[in-house]
Amino acid sequence: MAFQFRRGVEVERTEITPKPGEPLYVTDTGKVYIGDGTTEGGILLSKEVLDDTSPQLGGNLDLNGNNIVGTGDINITGTITATGDINLGDGAEDNVIVGGVINSSLIPSENSLYDLGDEASAWRNGYFQEVFVDTSLVADSIQINEIYGVDSSVIYESSSDTMSVSTVEGNLVGSVIGQNSTILIDSGSNEISTGSLTLADNTLITSVFEGILVQNSDPTGLARFEFESNSPSRHIKITGPTDGINVAGSNIRTFRGDFSSQETVQSGDVLSADVIEGYDGSAYNLSSIITHRADPNESVAAGNLAGRIELLTFTDGNISNGKGVAVDSEGYFSINQNSKARAALDVNGGAIFNSEIEAPAVKSTIVGDDSNVLVDGVAGEIVGPIRDIEIRGNTGTPNNNADNLNPTEWLEITVNGSTRYIPLYT
Repeated sequence: MAFQFRRGVEVERTEITPKPGEPLYVTDTGKVYIGDGTTEGGILLSKEVLDDTSPQLGGNLDLNGNNIVGTGDINITGTITATGDINLGDGAEDNVIVGGVINSSLIPSENSLYDLGDEASAWRNGYFQEVFVDTSLVADSIQINEIYGVDSSVIYESSSDTMSVSTVEGNLVGSVIGQNSTILIDSGSNEISTGSLTLADNTLITSVFEGILVQNSDPTGLARFEFESNSPSRHIKITGPTDGINVAGSNIRTFRGDFSSQETVQSGDVLSADVIEGYDGSAYNLSSIITHRADPNESVAAGNLAGRIELLTFTDGNISNGKGVAVDSEGYFSINQNSKARAALDVNGGAIFNSEIEAPAVKSTIVGDDSNVLVDGVAGEIVGPIRDIEIRGNTGTPNNNADNLNPTEWLEITVNGSTRYIPLYT
């Protein structure tokens, strides 16, 4: 039995209202419509989804290895599950908007390959429970409550504003400010400060009137080194205890060459010098020098370094015109001469004594206040007048008294190597 459809052209279809379930075939378009009793022209029934303005699926859509392509939007209320790759956008002009929450980890396919934002487009705020950084962390400022080490030890605690670390490795950029707002490290001027003591370039500056104090952490132990600047006292003071041998002081060690290749000092080398200069109105002029040197009159060898201390003064600032006193390794003093001292006191020039001179023997020419020679040291003679003389010698007793007066005191003298006695009377 043949199944008969109601039919007609498209123009005729729009004027017909098919009954419910009645099929309608359009001969000039090849489309089939089903009537519902109210819709003019019926409802389209076609193999092409394109022809259906509101198609609906009665079951799952199996793509059978094919793709869904085209231009338009996908608007789904539900869950999208994809077991393969998902590509969102193919350029900067495409937007990806996430209005919901992410319920899984975001893990890149390769390590240290992809970025989160860039210099031109940065994320505004990031909230993380923990941040693990393999290489470096770059930030203009960091506000944190606490920093912990891998062993859970507290490195920084904001409540007490304290940091506790054994070592710091790497570069620190920026200023450091103390809890009392004092700038401890000023990155702008490259200065380090404690508030009262500042290291600026190669200058150490103190704002404390009394000066600078350097001491061991135990103030009762080692010496204290003080730079005193309070008027009128301006000097360096070293204060410390002594056990009779060890005492506070300075230890200057000198060598030739450099630290990588130290060489032996030479005879005459200056090992240390205290140079004193005074301002003469136009410049600082040399006034005096205390030098410690290897004795120029002795040789230097292993275990043998003869020393010499010199106190020199100047009148014109010319170091070659210095005059002064030196003491050598034998304890001999020399005045105004560079040659080796010939005696415990070797004077190059005259000497004036306002008191007595006591000596077992005097080998010298003696000149009086009136420039007359009293004793000729070369000839060994008394040649000038001697007044108010006081002669001191030993009191002795001869083996035989030559005088029947029997004096009780005798002056013992040596004449050409033989002992003689002169009787003394009162």
